[in-house]
Amino acid sequence: MKRIHSILYQLKGLRFLFYVPFFLIYMVIPILCIQSYFAVGISDSLYQTIITFTQMLIPVMSVWWLIFVFREYIESEGNEILFLYAKRIKLADAGILFCFFIITILPFYITCCFIFQNFIFEFIKIVMVCTFYFGFSYLLIFLSASIAITWMIVFIYTVANTIFYKDQAIFPLYYSLEEASLAGCLGFYLPLMLLGVLLLLLGVQLNKKWRKYT
Repeated sequence: MKRIHSILYQLKGLRFLFYVPFFLIYMVIPILCIQSYFAVGISDSLYQTIITFTQMLIPVMSVWWLIFVFREYIESEGNEILFLYAKRIKLADAGILFCFFIITILPFYITCCFIFQNFIFEFIKIVMVCTFYFGFSYLLIFLSASIAITWMIVFIYTVANTIFYKDQAIFPLYYSLEEASLAGCLGFYLPLMLLGVLLLLLGVQLNKKWRKYT
């Protein structure tokens, strides 16, 4: 409980940056989709519009709090205090931030599940993709020792998903306009999630050896 209170305090310290995921998920995405709704109603076109923008924005937002909170761990003056032996591994802090985000997107996906049958698989898919982002970002933070470099690589990876998408997703890219299914989640996105877990474990090893204090 003390750790959760500490994370909440750090999130509060982000000020307006804390609200960016809420703004994009619950304001920007609905606004981008509303034109499709008024044009064709509840249809495949609306479904495609929703998954287009959710795949572009939600994975990036899943590591938004993680990267900005960890900026204090990596780049702040006197950060060696934050890496005392008992608190050296930051995986628990990162995990709490990730869980907070998943809880944040739940109302959005629950609403979509009422509108579209089988949209639950889109939720499973996006959680798997976000898990990859989580592990990837955790590794980048301790590998690069730079929040700017971490954001740049995450941004390049995200943009690459839309640039190189043709008719289906190309591993390890995730972007796809095909309707999510259980088979697709298990056959394509589960391996991507497991790759994210592997990257996370590598990040933890770098975290253990972290010595770059400011």
